Amino acid sequence: MEPPLDAVARAHRRLFAVIADLTDEQVTRPSLLPG
Repeated sequence: MEPPLDAVARAHRRLFAVIADLTDEQVTRPSLLPG
């Protein structure tokens, strides 16, 4: 078993990576933005 903090840190890195991917898509493809 890994230390809980390591698991939390990895989960946060994965979450931030997903958010970065979503924002990059919105920036590079403005058609996805509402309005």
